[in-house]
Amino acid sequence: MLGSALSAGVNATLVGGTTSTIDTNGIGATWSGVLSGSGALTKAGNGVLTMTNANTYTGMTTISAGTLALTGSGSINLTSGMLNNGTFDMFLHRD
Repeated sequence: MLGSALSAGVNATLVGGTTSTIDTNGIGATWSGVLSGSGALTKAGNGVLTMTNANTYTGMTTISAGTLALTGSGSINLTSGMLNNGTFDMFLHRD
């Protein structure tokens, strides 16, 4: 459906020396798969990208617009750094 939020549950490998971009284009998206590898990730576009799984990629994370949200067991490896021109949002919960 045009204009509806996207949902993806696939696992993907971010290739070293490259940057993969997820553009939420103002409508939002939820990624429940695992992002792994040594490549970088850029979150582009207005809207919210919600990550709900423990991602293991080690490249740079860039938020160029909108919000990158972590919820549930959602996590990213911050040891490689983050550039933040948008909003980084972590939803903490207690079991």
